[in-house]
Amino acid sequence: MEAALFDSVSRGVSLTQAVNELYPDLVELLERALDRGDFPAIHTVRPLPNLVRALPPGMCERLLSIPVHRDARSDRVDVASVDALDGHVESEFAFHLGVPVRVLRAPFAEVVAALESLHASGIFLPGLSKILSAGRTEGPTPGEPLEPNSRAVEHRSEPALPLVRRSLAPNPAWVADVPAFSIIEPPAFEGDEGLNEPVLSLGRPKPFAPVEFEPAGPPWTLEFEAAVQALDTADTPERVVSSLCEGLSPVRALVFAVRGGSFDVRGGSAALGSPAELRAISVPAGNGSLLDTATRVGFYLGPFAPIPALSTLEGKWAAPSGSDCYARAVNVSERPSLVVFMTGFSESTEATRRADVLSRAASSALERIVRLRKRG
Repeated sequence: MEAALFDSVSRGVSLTQAVNELYPDLVELLERALDRGDFPAIHTVRPLPNLVRALPPGMCERLLSIPVHRDARSDRVDVASVDALDGHVESEFAFHLGVPVRVLRAPFAEVVAALESLHASGIFLPGLSKILSAGRTEGPTPGEPLEPNSRAVEHRSEPALPLVRRSLAPNPAWVADVPAFSIIEPPAFEGDEGLNEPVLSLGRPKPFAPVEFEPAGPPWTLEFEAAVQALDTADTPERVVSSLCEGLSPVRALVFAVRGGSFDVRGGSAALGSPAELRAISVPAGNGSLLDTATRVGFYLGPFAPIPALSTLEGKWAAPSGSDCYARAVNVSERPSLVVFMTGFSESTEATRRADVLSRAASSALERIVRLRKRG
């Protein structure tokens, strides 16, 4: 690993790429280690060519990262990256795209396949990988065509952030919902000329207008470790479904089973209805709903688009109209088996991260249950 780290820093390439070239037998082990991180994950990488064209040549290859989704409401871009621990991924893409960025952990093979598809479609300049790996910085060889993209040319002239990787130590713990601060000038008193410094107020500003619903979570009903432990010890698919809903409480959630032509509810929060009422709900598949997006891409984060089959739950979500919702696929043997759908959360970053981790735990639990049933 020391040789791979040195090669990664000296050449400015991803650690996973260096390990793949020097020690192919360790790639699977490194992938499992990266998957243990508490990061949102994506299993299928489908790049956005229009955003790739706006990036400096070779940036996606060097960082093994590709933009895959752009939120129409917040303008945030999701970037699939092999190494979600690399802080340069978020800073580089945010700098060049000029928008907020969220990094999603993606398998090495998926990212490489997406890069190859971009090469094949002509998004990247011909031979760019060889030019960069040889350390040449003067640009493409004579005769290589440039794409007529004014925005991409404009970005190539801008100074880029350094691409030398830092230590792979994880970032400091994320703090949810840090209260805003404001500067308050205290009243002056005689003899206190040297003490009249501004005082930082850590009071949370109140909203300008009252909201109709109070978003839920955090705090969560279950501690994070307890929620994961419940999934690790689940011995039936039904218990996996109920543990998912309990782990996301007080956020209200539904868990759908992915069928051939429909999404059938298999469980949900108690506030949404009785188990019998919820299990009677079925959403047709293939009509472009957010559930279809979640099974195709791996997740959906954005405004809640009305689904006729869920009309009976209107008013029970405890969320204002048009608020964000999140749907996350739970894969078994690399195929979507369940979809977790939730809305009414107060902080999207922490809520989606929790849903991602619990979904991965649910995936492992279902695969374990399937293996045990086959042996029995």
